[in-house]
Amino acid sequence: MKQSYLFSILLAVVLMLVWITSVSSQNTQLDTFIEGMWVASDEFCSRADIDGMMVYIGPAEDFGVFEQTRRAYIIMHSDGVIIAAKNIEISMSGFLMSPVPVSLNYKSITLTDMSDDKTSLDNIMPTSMQCELEMSQGKMSWLDGDITYAELYKTHTPDV
Repeated sequence: MKQSYLFSILLAVVLMLVWITSVSSQNTQLDTFIEGMWVASDEFCSRADIDGMMVYIGPAEDFGVFEQTRRAYIIMHSDGVIIAAKNIEISMSGFLMSPVPVSLNYKSITLTDMSDDKTSLDNIMPTSMQCELEMSQGKMSWLDGDITYAELYKTHTPDV
């Protein structure tokens, strides 16, 4: 009786350590995946009636198991003119992690406009949306209900 009790406790501790290691590894992969330059697909730009959209997402400034905050910069252009250039802060929270880090969904992302210009970010897109990440495709989507406000693909630059 005593041995089975000790075995159960040992098994629970081992399983907890495996889970913690797995979550930590996935958080590291997620952090590396999100940071960098993202470019909107041609299809999305055509639907949005713009020529291009780029988002640079910086490293996590505040990183937790279920939430992270990052600085970012969005540029949208059309007909050779920049129509939006925004310095923003992105807060991502409540993500749902699959057992294998291929697809991650954030229950919410909040965009905070840090720019000094007169055009407000909420004139361009909602400041609270859902974020879907598809790591296997290098894709990030910002959604509000059935409306897609950004369909972005990770660009990969070689180390210099």
